[in-house]
Amino acid sequence: MRKLYSLFLFFLIFCSTISVSKAQQFLSLRGSNYAGIYNVYYNPAEIVDSRYTFDLNLVSFSGSFTNDFGTLNRNYFFDKGFLKLNVKDDMDPYLSFAEDSKMRSGLGNTTIFGPSFMFTFGKTRQYSFGLFTKANAFVNVDGVSGEFSTLAKDDFKNDALQGKPIVLNNFQTSAIGYGEIGATFGRVLFNKEQNFLKGAVSVKYVRGYASAYINSKQISMQVNDPENGIAKITTDLSIGHSNNFDPNTGDFQSDKIGGSASAAFDLGLVYEFRPKYRNFYYEMDQVKDRVRQDVNKYMFKAAISVTDIGGPLKFEKGNFSRDYKINRDNYDLSGLPDPTDLKEFTDYLDADFGNQGAKVKNYEFNLPTALNANFDYHVWRGIYLNANAYVPMNNKSKVSAHYVNMYSFTPRVETGNFGVYFPVTYSGHQDLNMGFTLRLGTFIIGTNTIAPVFGKEDIKAADIHFGVRIPVTKKHPRDRDNDLISDRKDKCKRVPGEVQFWGCPDTDKDGIQDKEDKCPEVAGKTEFGGCPDTDNDGIQDSEDKCPTVAGKAEFGGCPDTDNDGVVDSEDKCPNVAGKKEFGGCPDTDNDGIIDSEDKCPELAGPKELGGCPDTDGDGIVDPQDKCPTEKGLPELNGCPQRDADGDGVKDEVDACPTVAGPVENKGCPYPDTDGDSVLDKDDQCPNTPGDPANHGCPVIEEETKKILEKAFDNLEFTTGKAIIKKVSFASLTDLALIMKENPDYILKIEGHTDNVGKRATNMLLSKNRANAVKNYLVKKGVAANQFKVNSFGPDKPIADNATAEGRQQNRRVEMTVIFK
Repeated sequence: MRKLYSLFLFFLIFCSTISVSKAQQFLSLRGSNYAGIYNVYYNPAEIVDSRYTFDLNLVSFSGSFTNDFGTLNRNYFFDKGFLKLNVKDDMDPYLSFAEDSKMRSGLGNTTIFGPSFMFTFGKTRQYSFGLFTKANAFVNVDGVSGEFSTLAKDDFKNDALQGKPIVLNNFQTSAIGYGEIGATFGRVLFNKEQNFLKGAVSVKYVRGYASAYINSKQISMQVNDPENGIAKITTDLSIGHSNNFDPNTGDFQSDKIGGSASAAFDLGLVYEFRPKYRNFYYEMDQVKDRVRQDVNKYMFKAAISVTDIGGPLKFEKGNFSRDYKINRDNYDLSGLPDPTDLKEFTDYLDADFGNQGAKVKNYEFNLPTALNANFDYHVWRGIYLNANAYVPMNNKSKVSAHYVNMYSFTPRVETGNFGVYFPVTYSGHQDLNMGFTLRLGTFIIGTNTIAPVFGKEDIKAADIHFGVRIPVTKKHPRDRDNDLISDRKDKCKRVPGEVQFWGCPDTDKDGIQDKEDKCPEVAGKTEFGGCPDTDNDGIQDSEDKCPTVAGKAEFGGCPDTDNDGVVDSEDKCPNVAGKKEFGGCPDTDNDGIIDSEDKCPELAGPKELGGCPDTDGDGIVDPQDKCPTEKGLPELNGCPQRDADGDGVKDEVDACPTVAGPVENKGCPYPDTDGDSVLDKDDQCPNTPGDPANHGCPVIEEETKKILEKAFDNLEFTTGKAIIKKVSFASLTDLALIMKENPDYILKIEGHTDNVGKRATNMLLSKNRANAVKNYLVKKGVAANQFKVNSFGPDKPIADNATAEGRQQNRRVEMTVIFK
């Protein structure tokens, strides 16, 4: 390989001299629930609510290289056959470059993770803390075209590019090594039902170890003599390195720190959507609504973080730092020394352009600040799908360590001690790669670019990562007997028991654990050592002669329900207090006859009367004697004969025994309701006072009769209708005057017809004509309650309907004055 091409290789070699970097280390584990302490490097919030109680990293390594200006054939590493590793001495035959003017870039990085750990704490493990150490190295190559790469590879002796202007804008090749010591603290920020949010911050002490760079805002060149590598070149070239470079060895001194210290921060948030959050609650050790710590609860989670906020790292320039102004029409680029030897390289340029020194004594290196976004979906059990975006936030115009954009999609299957990950990545170098990572117990190994081993011939990127750690996963409390008391706190681990007795059994469920229960298989009471008192009479069953029925101590626990001194089992009448001589049955009236044989158990009486009394001695017992204190006759239910009102009707048959009345009216007097001295029985108008000579009814004057007859005789209707003709109005008006002057008059109006036509029609006509008369009189001021209206249609003829004359007589409205 030619010397000038070493300008690019130098910075890759730099990685091996200052220890390694941190780009896409352990990319497969991003979003993993079992990444543990590795999570702090891309999102510190991921260690909160971790599936680990404790995680200790012993040592881990990650290294990678990616670019878009050249490829390396895999045969440089392997002979033909399956994984026959054989790294060749000369790389040139296996290199190829893009031959265009597009600005391209390359990136090399490695990281060594030192001893680091994390743990969770708090009542519900809502807090997390971690400490970590790490050594990083970056190599960045920016602003390089494919044409320039090809020229450099050929020592600028390339006929195909003769005379073609080549311009490199914002050219920069840089490398840095630095170490970190950091602490992370995180906690659950919000946890309510299905929404869960956690956050964390990492504070880091960052110390620069060594760095170097070559950069220029623009390099313009044109090869005019490709045979000798003579070119026209114009540029302002800046070369810088830290002051711990040893020109004698060509390496950076390991015992000397070349950079300053700085503080940096990482910030992260993770949101989890937990629609089935209730499924993860459980009861254990007398505490309800505990939350499972050993399982993942989300359907999906979304995470965002910003890392490496802070810096920059400051370095003092070493002796071979230079700022050159170069403007030559014919300059021999092929004679440039190997840039890995900074002394020889700068001496060569000093000889041609003079030792112009460095414009400033110090320079700064920006940290690789980046934005991380992650989305993780829980498919089923241990199967997950993860999407991740990594976006650098550095200003590339300054000297800085930075990454390229990286997007990944990673299906995975994982449990506490095992995981397989299949990342598919697409980088800012427009390169699509596939990888594989295996997590097995304490070991992790994998790559994001499996192509160099099994895939395509030309390689643009390669990486590997592995680690050794001691993880301690969270465990669900073991409860072998399934009694909701964990084995750790279970006082009877091998036998299911009760929660209140910390796992010891109470077989009979009486609130007394078996080991303290004298009757462990039968529910009992504390005062009897767990033995039962079934009838709750204060006498335990083993001493109770009647264990199922509450009783008294003097009867050995047997009952005397009626409290008569005779125990129920010997009492013929256990529910009623009685006498011993009657076997506990009562003699309520104390007449010497047991109640069950006493016809009058509540009244004392002689035995010959069945125990019933006969107070008046008439041979009729009191309960059947209506006059128990007076001697009487059986036919009078024990009462003597009486006539209280003296009407000659004995009281027992007198309907009015206290009021005298005739025999024919059952001893009751006849009424005279209207007080007209005519008894109701003889009064044809019992509710209206009248003349006794007129059967108790008022006498209607002759003049009134004539008016009534005239109204009847003059009453005419329109044929077949209920319309009164005008010729009838005068006589009806006279009738109305009489009715108003005699409010006690009741006018009975009856409508009739002949039998011509349908009966229903005739009935309706007779009704309507009768009502027409009433309505006329009401309009003339007669009270509506002075009428009694009936209609009979053809049912009551007064003449023969066979003749016209008879039918004429039958078509009538009769009016009669009556009284109440």
